[in-house]
Amino acid sequence: LTCNATHMIVEIPKSLLTGGMTGDSVGFENGDSSDCNGEDKTNDDGDGFIELATELTACGTNMTESTVFETYTNRVINRYDGEVISRHNAVDIPLTCTYERNKLVESIRYQLTDYTIDEPLDEDGAYTFSFDIYTDGNYDVVESDYPVNIGLDQELYFAASVLSTDDSLDLSIRSCRATPGTNYDSEPGFEFIQGGCPFDANAEFRDLEDDSRVGVMLKTLRFVEDVSDLVYIHCNLLVCDDGGSVCNEDCTYSYSDIMERKRRDVSSELKTKRFTRGPLRVVRSA
Repeated sequence: LTCNATHMIVEIPKSLLTGGMTGDSVGFENGDSSDCNGEDKTNDDGDGFIELATELTACGTNMTESTVFETYTNRVINRYDGEVISRHNAVDIPLTCTYERNKLVESIRYQLTDYTIDEPLDEDGAYTFSFDIYTDGNYDVVESDYPVNIGLDQELYFAASVLSTDDSLDLSIRSCRATPGTNYDSEPGFEFIQGGCPFDANAEFRDLEDDSRVGVMLKTLRFVEDVSDLVYIHCNLLVCDDGGSVCNEDCTYSYSDIMERKRRDVSSELKTKRFTRGPLRVVRSA
């Protein structure tokens, strides 16, 4: 079983099967199309195997969410198509791909050795995040040269996203902090997003239409006692798939409400993924 950012992929060696089983002999349990059946393939050594692959949100795959993990489950079973008897192996393979909500993508493969057809397959995967600074408010061109030179009190644009095959995943920028150094805990520091909402009048979320990204605009600042005028941006991201989760909470409340929200922010109990971008070189006016 291989779990990557968008798919679960199962390979069954034909040497373990009987009766000349082919790819269309097996499929995902609740799959409703031929795409959910197996496919006959051969590896570099000439050994045949059956491969089944599905997007994490297709072929009847079930998704559940906890505070730490997103879990996708399915099963591979026989396709009998009305047959009364069969000389094929009875195939029933439970599948589980578990994704920690705060990790970068890496394809995780479970290599079977003493394979048993009835053995449950459990594997870990990870999400694909992006977090970039953009050249302007169109959010089209990513800044590639650092440090980024920008004027003081000018608009800085950045956005974050998580890869989802069917837009079922939501992303929340839970908190953001500006510092003069590369360390998140550098002092002095300035928090401009807390509890998933802007914490400063000069920071705001931007609605990027027809886009899965979460956009942010921040007016640039400098640290009074820092002569380098370098600024780093640090943000903590959280993935959700529940419409009533913290990723979809409202931000229309007063400053005192924000302070209270900061104290009770449930994301502090969850695992978030932290990104740092910079440095920005804030150019002072003459």
